[in-house]
Amino acid sequence: MNYLDVQITSSKDLTTEVRHQAIKASKISGCLNETIWSNKYLRTEAKVRIYKNIVRPTLTYAAETRTDTAKTRQLLEVTEMKTLRRIINKTKWDRVRNDRIRELCEIQNITSWVQRRRTEWSEHISRMAD
Repeated sequence: MNYLDVQITSSKDLTTEVRHQAIKASKISGCLNETIWSNKYLRTEAKVRIYKNIVRPTLTYAAETRTDTAKTRQLLEVTEMKTLRRIINKTKWDRVRNDRIRELCEIQNITSWVQRRRTEWSEHISRMAD
């Protein structure tokens, strides 16, 4: 069942939900490939800002409220790295490590970013109880 454009299953399978979010983010990233990511006249900082404001929120939608498994973290990281590699115009054949790509893009790992958002959400909820 879809609710607020999120796939909800009765089997409590979070992998399916995260996979659907990753597919949506990949589609958005693919649409931006020729116009934004491949544009050599656009600075990397601008491309990263577009990623942070369009692709990453789609990828991490409702991540504050669901639990993480190794598989869901892997899906998030793989989808993020595919987009970041497009942004800096590197392929896997170039053999550039993920940490170096994040360093070039000046972006933090998506799993630590989700964890920080989860902490902020928890603090927000605790303040509401007061």
